[in-house]
Amino acid sequence: MSQFNSILVCVETHSGNLEMLEQAIELAKANQAAIKLLHVISDFPEDTAEWWNVRHPDKLKKRIIAERQAILDDLVDHARAEGVEQVESELRWGKTFIEISREVMKNHHDLVKIVAKRGNKVSRMLTECPSRDLLQHCPCTLWVSRGKTHTRPKRVLATLGGTHSDVACDALDIKVLRAAASIAEANGSELHYLHAMPLYGNKGQKGKKLRADLADYVDSLKDQFKHKCGSVLNDFKVEFNEDRVHMLVGSPANALVELVSDKQIDLVVMGARPHEDLQTVLLGNRAMRALDYLKCDVVGVKPDDFVSLLESEGEVASSSE
Repeated sequence: MSQFNSILVCVETHSGNLEMLEQAIELAKANQAAIKLLHVISDFPEDTAEWWNVRHPDKLKKRIIAERQAILDDLVDHARAEGVEQVESELRWGKTFIEISREVMKNHHDLVKIVAKRGNKVSRMLTECPSRDLLQHCPCTLWVSRGKTHTRPKRVLATLGGTHSDVACDALDIKVLRAAASIAEANGSELHYLHAMPLYGNKGQKGKKLRADLADYVDSLKDQFKHKCGSVLNDFKVEFNEDRVHMLVGSPANALVELVSDKQIDLVVMGARPHEDLQTVLLGNRAMRALDYLKCDVVGVKPDDFVSLLESEGEVASSSE
């Protein structure tokens, strides 16, 4: 079943473009989707030191455009050679996350793929970090790639809302499951599932083990998951294995990190909820924070009622004038 119809690939000048495009190609062929390659040049390109002391800025600008367009053309040729018929490219000047968000809102892409910016947490906070900004502002699903050498994720993890004592499987959870199943189907990946519940004050534990009654309750949640969420997976060719349903008790963040490490997860798919309180405004949503402590790829899925601040502030209208 087609989950993604239009994929936007954000091209950078550093390594990781080809691996990211290969992932997009697999999804495009599995979903009969179109691919658009977009590269955004900032007013002061970070990788062009000559910009600051150039004597002929017009000539330099033409050279930069020619160099960047050549990168896009090579990637377009590669996608077509791999069997993707609907592929195009565009070069823009501006701020990366704004131009990408404008493109998504104007042309209704289903998925954006971008390579995560390297550097430590402090440097990403002080300089532009498109992946974090896009999790806040871009209204569609965002795949943040780490630029690894392998392209097919062997194990994909879908995370359900981790603040309830039962499996809710709300609208956003369903979108997460569908996105994860579509990616797993396209890549022949194992699909795992995680639902984590906070355990306040460590009550219900004896040492590192759960009390028997709590352990039985946690096991019963697997049946809840199959009953409430199982029908979502029927539309996709993915194997459902109960051993891959992980119902864990404890901090959702810690449970996620430990499971990703234990099961060698290559890709985490999670809901990226909009700002709902002061904490999410200051610290970002869970998907955004996951970028800081997970070394694997992360896919942030937005709810249907997500409204970008760029749209509410008229950025889309201003871009088309």
